[in-house]
Amino acid sequence: MVGKRIVDCTSSTGRAVRLGKQIGQPGGEGTIYAIEGQRGAVAKIYHEPLTGDKIVKLSHLCSLAEDPRLGCCGMPRELLVVNGIPRGFAMPFFAGSKELHLLSSPTSRRREFPKIRFDFLVHVARNLAAEVENVHAAGLVIGDVNCRGFLVSARGLVHLIDCDSFQVRHQGRTFRCDVGMPEYLAPELHTGASLGSFDRTPDHDAFALGVLVFQLLFQDRHPYFGVPLDPQEPHLELGEIIRRHRFAYGARATQAGVRRPPLSLSLADLSPGLRDCFERTFHPDAARLGRPGMAAWRTALEDAGRQLVECPTDRMHRFFAAAGECPWCRIEGDGGPHYFPSSQGVSGPVVLAGQALVERARRLLALHRRALIPREFPDLAPSPDIVDLFAAIDRRLAFYRSVSSWAFILLLLLGILTLGACSQRHDSPAFAWFLTADILLLFLGFIGAALAKDRPILIARRGEPLVIERTLRLNALTLSITDRNWQVNTLTQHEQAVTNLDRLITAHTEAVTEHRAQLAGIHANAREFQLNEYLERISLRTVKIPQVGPAQLSLLTFAGVTTAADLRRGRHLVIQGMPRTILARLDAWLESLMATFKYNPRRPAGVAQIDDANDHHLRLTTRLEQDLAKAMARLDTLRPALEKISPAEAASLSQAYRDLRQTEVDLAQLARKT
Repeated sequence: MVGKRIVDCTSSTGRAVRLGKQIGQPGGEGTIYAIEGQRGAVAKIYHEPLTGDKIVKLSHLCSLAEDPRLGCCGMPRELLVVNGIPRGFAMPFFAGSKELHLLSSPTSRRREFPKIRFDFLVHVARNLAAEVENVHAAGLVIGDVNCRGFLVSARGLVHLIDCDSFQVRHQGRTFRCDVGMPEYLAPELHTGASLGSFDRTPDHDAFALGVLVFQLLFQDRHPYFGVPLDPQEPHLELGEIIRRHRFAYGARATQAGVRRPPLSLSLADLSPGLRDCFERTFHPDAARLGRPGMAAWRTALEDAGRQLVECPTDRMHRFFAAAGECPWCRIEGDGGPHYFPSSQGVSGPVVLAGQALVERARRLLALHRRALIPREFPDLAPSPDIVDLFAAIDRRLAFYRSVSSWAFILLLLLGILTLGACSQRHDSPAFAWFLTADILLLFLGFIGAALAKDRPILIARRGEPLVIERTLRLNALTLSITDRNWQVNTLTQHEQAVTNLDRLITAHTEAVTEHRAQLAGIHANAREFQLNEYLERISLRTVKIPQVGPAQLSLLTFAGVTTAADLRRGRHLVIQGMPRTILARLDAWLESLMATFKYNPRRPAGVAQIDDANDHHLRLTTRLEQDLAKAMARLDTLRPALEKISPAEAASLSQAYRDLRQTEVDLAQLARKT
């Protein structure tokens, strides 16, 4: 973008300076321009003329420009005069370097710093601490430490910019830094007073550096952005969260009423030195006790870099040996994102290099399935003698029920006759005979009914010999199988190995099917993916949203909402302290931004999404194929032991297991009392 050309511009020494193209968007204080004829220099021209104090401060900073400790800083080199009025200064330009937040954010890192690993982040964090250490050694305090104030090169070299806001001590006066981003301000600075009323200290810079290092290592998460333990907790402003020392990852997180977000690193995943630095930096009494200085941070990060090891599962993963396991694999296994690229990730269709391995695994599985000795027989029915026993018992019970039923029927008929005889004379012989018969039939009916309910007693009494015989048989079979322990162990291991191989083959097949469906879905939603890619390229840290101030944008960044794509996904709706009016303005801005998107039907659909899908698929199938190879090797190691079991021994053992299961079925049937 070319800004309005400023023609009459000279340096403080009277040298003519010709400004070129405007670089980037205008900032809060001024605009950056290229300087024609000087590839390594740019000019910052303020929107308003410089005042006396500002001129004194910048002049002093210019005098420090040759200090070797500030060689990687974009220090003011000389003042610039526009139309006779001091309006800016010249400073170094670090071509090819990119703002630190583009490295911290996994979304932008994939685009701006492809193929980097975790060890690169640790290296950059170390250089970050070293750069701030040099500034402090030169007697300066940065004050406004933030993610946009540092540039990172492809080799990890760190440059500090916006040096004109440094706090400077000169001629007995302190020229304070009156700006700062809320998410990088120490708790003691969140008082509501103007930042220009504070004398900043290296300790304040140490807090901000701790936040920057945390964001680098924890994939752009803020140390104070956690999940409240109380879901009904009222919304808190960003400054209030920091002021309350709600470090979500520390040992006091629960006491502060917060916990770390899911699918994130924990302090236990770091080296001991880094854990200590973070705990001390974000401790509630850190302002009184003192935070770790830059030298402590640099030393801890250097030691941490030497403690990194390669993940045995994915060679692109690096993690601290003290963690004991790869946290990136753990996060991915729990359904989290892939923060680092696969060593095999490529655009376009995926070639399944392991397909031949899967086919060999299938053939091996078929071969070993035939060699399995069955030990479970789910379709076994009770033995004939057990069936006959229950049939005889059921016949006996049916007879008792029949006797009882006929007795009660005859009792009813005789009762009628008894009533007839009763109407004649009570001392009639017929009445006495009928009454006696009634009593006998009533007794017989009750006896039959009682016996018909004695099924458990009949089973227990008549089945007792069978229970004893089956129990003895069960014990004998168990002892027989136990005596062949080495054969049983071999067959058990073989069965487990075959089951494991079958499971892995199924998982690999499902992964291939899922991947194909995912690619088909990406192509079917080409416009949606192009729009998402377009929005992901728009960083909220580098744009101006009408009527949305730095505090609100800092709150978004604090919650991990760094791109327009994050806004569209609605993540800001759950951010504490975000007023509804600001939400409405963000929505309006997002709608206007989306209206500028133009779909290109000729462009490949969802290139980034295809890369992600391929990357995820290759990670998954690589692990599965490694496990497949191990499972196949396991079967090979079992082959000699299997070959020692002759076919006759195998058949005998299988028959013993069948007899054992049959006996268990019989005993289970005999145990039924109803």
